[in-house]
Amino acid sequence: MFKIKNNLERRKSARLDHLSQIKVRELNSGVFVKGRMFNYSDKGIYFEADIFFNPGAEVFIAIEDSPFSSLSTGHEFYYAVIKHCSELDDSHFRYGCGAQIVDSFGSANFNQK
Repeated sequence: MFKIKNNLERRKSARLDHLSQIKVRELNSGVFVKGRMFNYSDKGIYFEADIFFNPGAEVFIAIEDSPFSSLSTGHEFYYAVIKHCSELDDSHFRYGCGAQIVDSFGSANFNQK
Protein backbone atom coordinates (compact mmCIF):
# COMPACT_ATOMS: atom_id res chain seq x y z
CA MET A 1 0.00 0.00 0.00
CA PHE A 2 1.14 3.57 -0.77
CA LYS A 3 2.35 5.38 2.34
CA ILE A 4 2.05 9.18 2.50
CA LYS A 5 5.27 10.87 3.55
CA ASN A 6 5.26 13.31 6.44
CA ASN A 7 5.67 17.00 5.74
CA LEU A 8 9.44 17.29 6.32
CA GLU A 9 9.21 21.03 6.96
CA ARG A 10 6.61 20.48 9.68
CA ARG A 11 4.34 23.11 8.16
CA LYS A 12 0.57 23.18 8.31
CA SER A 13 0.42 24.07 4.60
CA ALA A 14 2.62 22.77 1.80
CA ARG A 15 4.69 25.27 -0.15
CA LEU A 16 4.26 25.25 -3.93
CA ASP A 17 6.80 26.62 -6.42
CA HIS A 18 5.68 29.66 -8.39
CA LEU A 19 7.90 32.36 -9.92
CA SER A 20 6.37 35.83 -10.19
CA GLN A 21 7.63 39.38 -10.30
CA ILE A 22 6.44 41.34 -7.26
CA LYS A 23 6.47 44.87 -5.89
CA VAL A 24 6.58 45.37 -2.11
CA ARG A 25 5.84 48.57 -0.19
CA GLU A 26 6.42 48.82 3.55
CA LEU A 27 3.54 50.75 5.11
CA ASN A 28 5.41 52.65 7.86
CA SER A 29 8.45 53.81 5.90
CA GLY A 30 6.99 53.90 2.40
CA VAL A 31 10.01 51.93 1.13
CA PHE A 32 9.20 50.41 -2.26
CA VAL A 33 11.17 47.59 -3.90
CA LYS A 34 10.87 45.11 -6.73
CA GLY A 35 11.53 41.45 -6.07
CA ARG A 36 10.67 37.92 -7.07
CA MET A 37 8.30 35.45 -5.43
CA PHE A 38 9.58 31.86 -5.48
CA ASN A 39 6.90 29.88 -3.65
CA TYR A 40 3.63 30.18 -1.79
CA SER A 41 1.22 28.37 0.50
CA ASP A 42 -2.41 29.08 1.30
CA LYS A 43 -1.27 31.50 4.02
CA GLY A 44 1.83 33.22 2.66
CA ILE A 45 4.67 33.66 0.23
CA TYR A 46 8.46 33.48 0.11
CA PHE A 47 10.14 36.24 -1.90
CA GLU A 48 13.58 37.70 -2.44
CA ALA A 49 14.43 41.41 -2.66
CA ASP A 50 17.34 43.78 -2.14
CA ILE A 51 15.94 45.45 0.99
CA PHE A 52 15.73 43.96 4.50
CA PHE A 53 12.23 43.96 6.00
CA ASN A 54 11.96 43.69 9.78
CA PRO A 55 9.83 40.81 11.05
CA GLY A 56 6.43 42.23 11.94
CA ALA A 57 6.59 44.92 9.25
CA GLU A 58 3.29 45.49 7.45
CA VAL A 59 3.56 45.55 3.66
CA PHE A 60 1.49 45.78 0.52
CA ILE A 61 2.51 43.26 -2.13
CA ALA A 62 1.58 43.41 -5.81
CA ILE A 63 2.05 40.00 -7.44
CA GLU A 64 2.21 39.66 -11.21
CA ASP A 65 0.55 36.43 -12.39
CA SER A 66 -0.60 35.60 -8.85
CA PRO A 67 -1.07 31.93 -7.98
CA PHE A 68 -3.94 32.97 -5.68
CA SER A 69 -6.06 34.21 -8.60
CA SER A 70 -7.84 32.15 -11.21
CA LEU A 71 -7.53 35.07 -13.66
CA SER A 72 -4.36 36.38 -15.34
CA THR A 73 -5.37 40.01 -15.38
CA GLY A 74 -2.16 41.72 -14.32
CA HIS A 75 -1.33 42.25 -10.65
CA GLU A 76 -3.08 40.98 -7.53
CA PHE A 77 -2.72 43.11 -4.38
CA TYR A 78 -2.22 41.80 -0.85
CA TYR A 79 -1.74 43.14 2.65
CA ALA A 80 0.82 40.99 4.48
CA VAL A 81 3.04 40.84 7.56
CA ILE A 82 6.73 39.93 7.28
CA LYS A 83 7.45 36.81 9.36
CA HIS A 84 11.17 36.41 8.66
CA CYS A 85 13.88 37.98 6.52
CA SER A 86 17.51 36.92 6.22
CA GLU A 87 20.56 37.70 4.14
CA LEU A 88 21.25 35.31 1.26
CA ASP A 89 24.66 34.04 0.19
CA ASP A 90 24.03 32.79 -3.33
CA SER A 91 21.16 34.66 -4.99
CA HIS A 92 20.50 37.48 -7.42
CA PHE A 93 18.78 39.29 -4.52
CA ARG A 94 20.30 40.16 -1.15
CA TYR A 95 17.49 39.02 1.20
CA GLY A 96 14.96 36.21 1.43
CA CYS A 97 11.69 36.96 3.24
CA GLY A 98 8.56 35.12 4.28
CA ALA A 99 5.28 37.02 4.48
CA GLN A 100 1.91 35.95 5.87
CA ILE A 101 -0.98 37.10 3.70
CA VAL A 102 -3.59 38.90 5.81
CA ASP A 103 -5.97 40.27 3.17
CA SER A 104 -6.38 40.70 -0.59
CA PHE A 105 -7.49 43.76 -2.52
CA GLY A 106 -8.29 42.53 -6.04
CA SER A 107 -6.46 43.06 -9.28
CA ALA A 108 -5.42 45.63 -11.85
CA ASN A 109 -3.91 45.44 -15.30
CA PHE A 110 -1.16 48.02 -15.66
CA ASN A 111 -0.64 47.11 -19.31
CA GLN A 112 -3.97 48.50 -20.56
CA LYS A 113 -3.93 51.65 -22.70
